[in-house]
Amino acid sequence: MKQRLLFLFKNYCYWLTLFVFSKLLFILYQFSLSTKVSVLDLIQAIGVGFKMDIALGGYFMILISLLIFLFFRFSSKYYKRVFRFLNIVFTTFCFFIVVGDLELYKHWGFHVDTTPFFYLKTPKDAFASLSIIKYILLLSLILALIIAFDRLYKRYVLRDLDTFEKAKLWVFPLGLFVTACFIIPIRGGLGLAPINPGAMYFHKNIYVNHVALNPVWNFMYSLKKVDDLEKTYSVVSSEKMNSIVDSLYSSKGETMKVLNNKRPNVMLVLLESFSAKTIEVLGGAKGVTPNLNKLSKEGILFTHLYATGNRSDKGVPAVVSGYPANPGNSILRYPAKSEKLPSIAHELKKVGYNTSFYYGGDINFANFRQYFTTAGFDKLTVDEDFDSKYNYSKWGVHDHIMFSRIFNDIKKSDKPFFKMVFTLSSHEPFDVPMETVIKGNSIGKKYLNSVYYTDKCIGDFIDKCKKSDIWDNTIFIFIADHGVLLPDNDLVSERKCFKIPMIWVGGPVTKKGMKFNKYCSQVDLASTLLNQMDIDSKDFIFSRNLFSSDVKSFVSYTYNDGIGFINDSTYSIYDNTASKYLIDKNKKDRKLGRVLLQYFYNDFLTR
Repeated sequence: MKQRLLFLFKNYCYWLTLFVFSKLLFILYQFSLSTKVSVLDLIQAIGVGFKMDIALGGYFMILISLLIFLFFRFSSKYYKRVFRFLNIVFTTFCFFIVVGDLELYKHWGFHVDTTPFFYLKTPKDAFASLSIIKYILLLSLILALIIAFDRLYKRYVLRDLDTFEKAKLWVFPLGLFVTACFIIPIRGGLGLAPINPGAMYFHKNIYVNHVALNPVWNFMYSLKKVDDLEKTYSVVSSEKMNSIVDSLYSSKGETMKVLNNKRPNVMLVLLESFSAKTIEVLGGAKGVTPNLNKLSKEGILFTHLYATGNRSDKGVPAVVSGYPANPGNSILRYPAKSEKLPSIAHELKKVGYNTSFYYGGDINFANFRQYFTTAGFDKLTVDEDFDSKYNYSKWGVHDHIMFSRIFNDIKKSDKPFFKMVFTLSSHEPFDVPMETVIKGNSIGKKYLNSVYYTDKCIGDFIDKCKKSDIWDNTIFIFIADHGVLLPDNDLVSERKCFKIPMIWVGGPVTKKGMKFNKYCSQVDLASTLLNQMDIDSKDFIFSRNLFSSDVKSFVSYTYNDGIGFINDSTYSIYDNTASKYLIDKNKKDRKLGRVLLQYFYNDFLTR
């Protein structure tokens, strides 16, 4: 019995060593974020997270304990084979998650959960963000870690089995009791509530909390919740919620007209990953988007516009359908829900517009084909519609080729059109067919260089339109699908990761050089545009007419499980996992974001 207990103890120590090592690896890999907090904070995070490490180790130990006591009459050679095999399986599983999480966190700002499964439906696009060299390096790291920890296990744990003797019969019931005791660390102690991710949120800096959170535990926890649509974000009663939302969205004022034509052609350009951090006129980096900077002075610039979520599958329905994002969930995952959404394309088709969508990538990615087809687009032009010689980027057809195709199609249009293009060259890995302008090998510099390239494509496209008869009767709307953590690897919850550009320009725009300074969202585009065209927008219940004289100045955004809210006097971020406010400036309106999330999610569940 003593030998078996010692073997269990060493197994537990092995797993705790692996988890602590994984945290140190995470800190090193996210070096730019780690240097923004103190070493003491990181040490404290490892200490706080140790409780979750113990809980996860307990899951593995239950199986190990059952085997060692259930088959108490086995000889040591069978034990060694079984336990080495199990250790390799468990270690491989853990390191695939740990190493994958290292890279995903750089781009997403939160630990890996079930989100990647959604993108694996189109594996070519799902893996297009990484270079072959990065794949090789990450896979090599996984293999090296598996080999290293296998040797560690053989040397310090398995060798104890050499002295194992066949146990007496009384060892079996006692072993079952020992196995059952692992329920205590799995639950996180003897308290009534089992351990959950919120227990790791002890610090005001979300990155420090993420250091504490075990990525393997988090992944397994999210698997358990993968089909859970019964989550509730209830803060106030339904009556109170409806009253608050009505007060925010109600608008009966006069609409200021900014177009000289109720039926202009509409060219909507959805910019992949364009953050306000790249736009000089919005306080971003200088010299990255000279063409958008110039266009902002020729039309209307929305200075405080925010994305509703942090991924393309949330940004697309936000822009086209005026539908807000929910934490950790995209309505595009549920075709039965997304096909019920209103859309700009549907409304414009009713009044005689020709509608078309352009995307240089795989239209099956993130259920885009289903969504854009049911959203009322007559024609989809995608990667497969181009000669293979043009389809040479990791994601598909580069932006300069796509804009050239759109320009040629516009010249052939014989009736009012609504054309939407979703750019893609500014998506990681940020490889663009242009001599490098923004120098540097860091991922942040490559991102800025890719934005510069797309901005150049826009400039060339607009120049051609101005020289033709297209410009005079076409409104061009430039808006991003979402912001990014880059170039400075900001925290996923911060407002600057959600601030994006929106510019209206073109011959029909009468307000040249106008700045719209109220807080607003990309979901507000639909109602704002349709009201300029005297088209009913009542179905877009979350979209506001920004040019109404009494429109409220506020915006909300969601990240993986939290919501931010901003108005002229308030800035709050509430994290649902931590069950607390990460930022709480001016507590007067602090609950408004949470009430909006309650309303948004209730609508999502009932669609």
